Amino acid sequence: MSNIINSGAEIYGQNRIDQSVNTLIPRNKFNFTVEITYLGATPDSRTTLILDRISEIQMPGHSVKTQTLNQFNKKRTIQTGIDYTPISLSAYDTRDGEIEKFLVGYNNYYYSSPMSDDYDIIRDDILAESFGGTTGSSGRGLNLNTDRYYIQHIRITRTSSTQDNNIIEIYNPIITNIQGDTLNYSESAPVQYRIDFTYEGYKTTTTKTDSNTTP
Repeated sequence: MSNIINSGAEIYGQNRIDQSVNTLIPRNKFNFTVEITYLGATPDSRTTLILDRISEIQMPGHSVKTQTLNQFNKKRTIQTGIDYTPISLSAYDTRDGEIEKFLVGYNNYYYSSPMSDDYDIIRDDILAESFGGTTGSSGRGLNLNTDRYYIQHIRITRTSSTQDNNIIEIYNPIITNIQGDTLNYSESAPVQYRIDFTYEGYKTTTTKTDSNTTP
């Protein structure tokens, strides 16, 4: 009698008995932590914000730009560059204001206006004598800073076992959109901020306890 073999069990190692941790099965979506490293109080210092109260974050990706050219009577496809896919993060608006304080600090570093405006800054001062000229200032606009990037990198760590540690580092991210939640008397769901990022590159590394398996 021939043995009945389950192909899925063979592929994903469900029938293996030679190891205590099965590293062949797919990772789960909920096993992750997120850390944001950004500028501290002094120019040379760094601060790490551990986002352990978020609902979701999108993994980075990229697409390859191509162009089709003619080689006499044949078509040739060439590569011209890489576009990184923007990512989004949804964080809970907790009562200690953790994510809110981070967003205010980020905006104040670049603009000194979003999420911190008051009437003295946004009042109608077009006809005021102090506006414009050599001494006047509107209190708005882009701040010129020594460091271009307030956020150095975002690190996503996925750990499903002692033999599976996947680290995704996203370099030089810049916030492109901050979306507040919709308040509703008929709902009791937690309030969230949705934050969109663009970035300049990322690195994915899968490590085990004894070796680095990423080429």
